[in-house]
Formats: sequence, structure tokens, C-alpha cells
Amino acid sequence: PVDMSKATNVDHMKYSSKFCPADGFSGSKPLVWSTWGLQKSQTGAYGDPTPASKETGEQVAQAIVENAIEFLKEFCRVTNKPQK
Repeated sequence: PVDMSKATNVDHMKYSSKFCPADGFSGSKPLVWSTWGLQKSQTGAYGDPTPASKETGEQVAQAIVENAIEFLKEFCRVTNKPQK
């Protein structure tokens, strides 16, 4: 288990624009812009972990696995074509 008593929200992203989402997820944004140069981190990480829960973590982990499987199937299908 993660000790959430040490989690703070001091490094949540304050900057947001059409090209840079404040939550760090590109979603419908047209590109991903690294936020490391936009504001100084007090903890060495960006984001607000305080609303995190076990259930959310499980959903995120499941989504990562499902997306990885989908990507790997596509990658293998595209790259394993017979050579001519």
C-alpha cells in the first residue's frame, strides 16, 4: 500500500493552455508539451496525488495493461509481415 499521509498537492500544475493540459494528460490536446520547464517542482514530481484511491489506482493499472496489450498486438501485426 502507498502511504498517502505523505502526499501533498504543492506541485499540481498551475499552467494550462490549448497545448498544455494542467492535469498532465493530453486527452484531446493536439500535442504533449513537457511541463518540466514551466514551473519549479518543490517535491521533484508534478501532480496532485491527494485525491488518489486504491480503486482509481486499480482502474489506471488495468487501463495501462489493456492499452499495452492492444498496442503490442498491433505492433506485432504490423512488424511481422513476410519479407518480399
